[in-house]
Amino acid sequence: MTLETLSFIFGAVLVLAGILGGGFEVKELRIPKISGMVRVFALLVGLAFIGLAFITPEPPKNGDYKSPKIRMSSMDWNTDRPGLDYQNLDLSKDDPKTCQAVCENDPQCKAWTYVKPNTIQGPQPCCWLKHTIPPPQQNTCCVSGTKLE
Repeated sequence: MTLETLSFIFGAVLVLAGILGGGFEVKELRIPKISGMVRVFALLVGLAFIGLAFITPEPPKNGDYKSPKIRMSSMDWNTDRPGLDYQNLDLSKDDPKTCQAVCENDPQCKAWTYVKPNTIQGPQPCCWLKHTIPPPQQNTCCVSGTKLE
């Protein structure tokens, strides 16, 4: 039985005790006669437990766990990080954020370098993903960044 189910059952028993004043048995559970403020208290606590059964969040099921948000460094403009590449991609638009997002969503990627179009690699922008963080070098052709661990 889940915690929510147990909370609902316990709350229902307390509500019944509060309304009826006790003096009944449910299976092996015997509720003695109660009166006055004890009935009011049982009713309120029972309603609270029933409410908890409906507002308690259900834990994530297998595969529903969200990985922690990956933090990326700020973009290092006019910076190349040559070497240690494992993949390169030709990009359709001139935007280093695209390269940063590809790295952010790839568990193997530790750093990235975006090569601007019409510079050292021709008319297309290019994204280089790195499995290790190479040292930065000044170069106006590129924008680079890293994952922050």
